Amino acid sequence: MGHKRRQPSQSMSERERFMSQKSVLIVDDSSSFRTVVKLSLMKAGYEVVEAVDGQDAVTKLDGKKFHCIVCDVNMPRMDGITFVKHMKTTNYKFIPV
Repeated sequence: MGHKRRQPSQSMSERERFMSQKSVLIVDDSSSFRTVVKLSLMKAGYEVVEAVDGQDAVTKLDGKKFHCIVCDVNMPRMDGITFVKHMKTTNYKFIPV
């Protein structure tokens, strides 16, 4: 009877898209490895944050929500084992690594 169907909104805002994406932190001192993993994850729809070593990763945690962390073991300044031990003492302790 002449009822107009409500049209869905045209597109999500950048903020809505960012907030709905799953996010992954990649921690590796190899820029080529980070790039390959980042491209694959972004193609699959993930938001990706990169860190060059464990110490850099600690600064990237800073309250941001991550759904998964991919971490190398051998890195300068702070290795992966030390980073994970530190991470497990914070609010990030239940995030899969």
